[in-house]
Amino acid sequence: MLDALHVHRVFIVIYQLIRIQVEDDAMRLKSSYIFKSANMFKSANISGSAGTSGLNNISENYDIFKSTIMTKSAAICLLLTVLLILAPAHDAGTPWAQRKKSPYIISWEKQLNEMNYLIMRTSATNIIYGLNLSREQAVKLRRMAAIIDAAGAPVPDMRGSASPDLVRIRKTYRGLIRALIRKRPISAGLKREVTRMRMLESDIIRRSLLGARTGPRGAGCLQCHAPPRAFPRGDVSGTDTTVVSPEMRKQIDLAHVHGLFGKEGTVALWYLKSKVDKTLSGAQRFMLKNFSCCLIPPEHLARPTRIGQAVAAEDWLKFLRDIRKYSARDWRSVRPLYSYPLEHLFEAISPGITLRKKNAAVRRIEKVMEEARGMDSVDFELGKEALVSKIKKEIDIVARNTVESREQKEIRQFKAAMFLLLPGNTAIYDELLKRK
Repeated sequence: MLDALHVHRVFIVIYQLIRIQVEDDAMRLKSSYIFKSANMFKSANISGSAGTSGLNNISENYDIFKSTIMTKSAAICLLLTVLLILAPAHDAGTPWAQRKKSPYIISWEKQLNEMNYLIMRTSATNIIYGLNLSREQAVKLRRMAAIIDAAGAPVPDMRGSASPDLVRIRKTYRGLIRALIRKRPISAGLKREVTRMRMLESDIIRRSLLGARTGPRGAGCLQCHAPPRAFPRGDVSGTDTTVVSPEMRKQIDLAHVHGLFGKEGTVALWYLKSKVDKTLSGAQRFMLKNFSCCLIPPEHLARPTRIGQAVAAEDWLKFLRDIRKYSARDWRSVRPLYSYPLEHLFEAISPGITLRKKNAAVRRIEKVMEEARGMDSVDFELGKEALVSKIKKEIDIVARNTVESREQKEIRQFKAAMFLLLPGNTAIYDELLKRK
């Protein structure tokens, strides 16, 4: 049986997940109602108070619909909570009574989780700032991150005792995270210290893996990571760790995710992954697909306007302004200089794109370029946002049509959600929104 706090947490998380889905569906329904009613009033020549009364009736019906669905959601949520309570506990087939751990082992597992979390938190900060999120995107992602926090996912407090080496690592990584969140320049000295701590951490992890291979296997984290007293001595840089099969890799990755998000948080993360994916642009999805953990942000993340919104809207507007400066004669000469980079953009967004599809996408954007060049100054200023939207739409079409299996898609979406909804990320979004 689960304790009362756990039951309450499960109830809240499931209810919030259902609420997000219901509100999305309800808003789409409301838009449909209003659109249909507007056409109906227009066809029937209904105006004035009669038209207003009709719209009010539709709005009331919508509110009744939403209230009814939310009541049903609460009932479903209660049912799911009961099922979770009655479900037998399962943790690698080992009953709780057989998994008592000494304070020493609990402390070591806590330290491992702290290191894992700090690496992920630093990486999450880099990618959140590097994606050049719009305010609307940041608000949506923050809302989903709050659901993960509500699941009770464990955010390490970093205040417990640890080995001297891990205390140094923890202090350095936390200092780096503070600088990244506040957008402070990373000094050369801090970069060198971070590099040293990363090497030290890698050595600790290697020794823990080698110690687990040669010593007795424990439960939980100790299946792979031996505590310090079992570390091999001497130089281990040339010693290979255990070869991990694909099936073992899945189990290890899941264990790491459980350590970061907790079991309820992992379930919530799986549900939210598709909603995170829909919130992002094609270029942002591509960046996350190829993103791996990093402490110091690489150049392309340090300059987010170069990527982000499939190249930010301001950059596309500058692109269109530039091509309008050329005379018809000069344009024939310089046009390839503007078209050729588009090919590289589509290759980056959709690796493996066929030559035919790539050329067709480039031609469609070239039509927008010619449309922009053919406008006078007034028309261009009035229609510039629409032109940029056409370009971004073409890029998103290419990104969405990238061929991937269902498993590849789910893994890509889950990975993106893991970085963007990491427990504690609400603070990053709060800081980001202050700047929007």
